[in-house]
Amino acid sequence: ECAPDPVTGLSPKRTFVQFVLEPLYKMYTLCLGEPEKDVEKAFRSLGVLLGKEHLRSSARPLMRVVFRKYFGTSTGFVDTIVQHVP
Repeated sequence: ECAPDPVTGLSPKRTFVQFVLEPLYKMYTLCLGEPEKDVEKAFRSLGVLLGKEHLRSSARPLMRVVFRKYFGTSTGFVDTIVQHVP
């Protein structure tokens, strides 16, 4: 357990939460309820280019496209493990 900051009294964020979960939550919330222009602008800054048909789709198909383009296929993680773990 991390000790709270003596000045603010707040516990620091865990590294996994700060660098993995929070960005995923931000991507998720963008797909759920933001206007098309904001979604396109945010994902373009990440290098994910979306077509108008994707931007106009519902949340689930939009998230699939965004995560697939950003992270690659689901086999990438398994391939990395196979290559680097003896």
